This record gives sequence, C-alpha cells and structure tokens, in this order.
Amino acid sequence: VSLTGSMSADEKVPSVRVLDRTAIVPVLRGLSLGVPRPVLVVVGGADAMDASVRDRFEQLLVTHVIPVVHERGAMVIDGGTDSGVMRAMGRARSITGERFPLVGVCPSGFSTRPEPHHSHVLVVPGDSFGDESEWIADVATSAAGSQPSVTLLANGGEVALRDVELSVQGNRPVVVLNASGRAADDICSALAARPATPRTTRIARSSLVSCVPLDDGDQVRQRIQQLL
Repeated sequence: VSLTGSMSADEKVPSVRVLDRTAIVPVLRGLSLGVPRPVLVVVGGADAMDASVRDRFEQLLVTHVIPVVHERGAMVIDGGTDSGVMRAMGRARSITGERFPLVGVCPSGFSTRPEPHHSHVLVVPGDSFGDESEWIADVATSAAGSQPSVTLLANGGEVALRDVELSVQGNRPVVVLNASGRAADDICSALAARPATPRTTRIARSSLVSCVPLDDGDQVRQRIQQLL
C-alpha cells in the first residue's frame, strides 16, 4: 500500500495504490472514511454513453439519489474516471455541495484522468478498462461490512454486465435504469420477458435485480431508500 498523492499535477484527488485485497480495509480506515457504512456502487456507461442520457442521469443523481446518500450516511464507489456515469456522479456531488466519500477505483495501467470531484481514488492492479470490476466489488463489500449496499446501473456495455454479475455474486441488489440504453435496457428487456441474450437473461433471473425508469426520479429514490 502506498500513498501516491494526486494522480496528476492538476487534479488534486488524493490517491492510494492498493496492491493486495487484504489491504482494502486498512486503506479505507487509514483514509478515515468511517467504514463500515452503507455503500452505493455506481456502474455503467463511460465514453460510449450518450451525452443526453448522461445529463439526465446527472440530474437524477442531484435531485433524487444524492439526497438518499446523505440521509443514509453512505459512501459512493465507482470507476473514478472522467467519463460517463463517473463524470455525472462527480459533477452531481459538486453541484449539491455534499461531502460524502466518493471513491473511484482505477486500474494502474489504464491511462486516463480521474474525475476531479471525487474525494479519493484507489489505484489497483490492471492494464485496461474493466480490470477494476472485481476490485470495485471487493471495495464495496469491504466498505459496507454488515451495512447495506446497492448497485445502480445506467447504460453500459460488457464491463457493466460484469459489474452487475459481480454484484449479484456478492449478494448486492442491483437497480437498473430503464431507458438509459445499452446493457441496462437489455437487462430490463430480459426482466420483461422480451427477447434477450443468454447472459442478460441469466442476470434478469436473479431476485436481486430490478428495473426502474431513468426518468421516474421518485421511483428511483424509493427503490434506493428501500435497499440502502
């Protein structure tokens, strides 16, 4: 474990390199993040996410999701890069002025800038986008401990499907935002018994997975409140 300071000269996001899964809890405690505590995991689209969907997702976070995070005293964990759902999450935190821990988990070999409104970044082993998926799941489980945790999926591709599968394997409920596109919509189609790939059909069979409309903020808020 090594404290690496900010990930770049102009982005003052404290980052910690974590080389071993046994170091996750000591690192979280060392950062004074108040673990265990409730955890919201945010996964989904990155660069391929449509800008209009990202803007609607950001507004949903500001008006309906972050109030629940505040109310529950929760931590938010995502992939930490300056794109897609992670950019929306960072911007929403900045817009609301809330100071909840927003922890990005980024692979060390993936060259990209961190989203600047995150409170911390954990730099984990890996060379490409997606290598962080198992680490995100492990960090979330470690941070929550006996407290509840939930995953929120908007849009996404293959990596997002893997994130959802890992959440289900870890017994973490997943709220999927319908009409956010791509992987999220594929899962919602499978849940509605419409034609879907074998992979999304398997995901949809889990009782931990539920769909709510992206544009129904009240329903999203209610669902996250129930689970968190």
